[in-house]
Amino acid sequence: MNFRKKAFNAYNYAQTDYLTGVFNRRGFEVEFKKAVSKCVIQQKPFAIILVDIDFFKEINDSFGHIAGDDCLISVADKIKSCIKPFAASVSRYGGDEFIIIIHDACSTTVEILCKSIKKSINENSLKSIGYKCVSVTQGVAICSNAKYVNDIINCADKALYEAKENGRNCYRIAE
Repeated sequence: MNFRKKAFNAYNYAQTDYLTGVFNRRGFEVEFKKAVSKCVIQQKPFAIILVDIDFFKEINDSFGHIAGDDCLISVADKIKSCIKPFAASVSRYGGDEFIIIIHDACSTTVEILCKSIKKSINENSLKSIGYKCVSVTQGVAICSNAKYVNDIINCADKALYEAKENGRNCYRIAE
């Protein structure tokens, strides 16, 4: 293997979550900078979707960490499948949280994607983890103005918590 290929592989490994195969936090930062740049320079809006696995701690506590890992892998795979038709990327943002960046986003696009993720996870074999049906809660923020790029993650986070307060297994788009 030549030096360039080794460097490329090392770069990719440094940005990839080992367990799920999606971007890690470092990879997210790179993708986020690209989205911000497009927003500032090209005046192209983007959206952030925070995806949280509902009651994930109960899965780990009841069925073990291997089941929890399997759940994370399955959810990541479902999200990757759902974002394929969109100009989007997904990263593992925290233990059981994923973050999606959608380029050239509008509320219609975001709603379609959120519904697709919810449906894919709800109707899938993820229900086989014990007696619990796996579900996710999503918080969304759309950034169409460059002066709000630093607030977009906080807005998505607030929307996520609003969705959790309203019963989980749903999504909220920040106003």
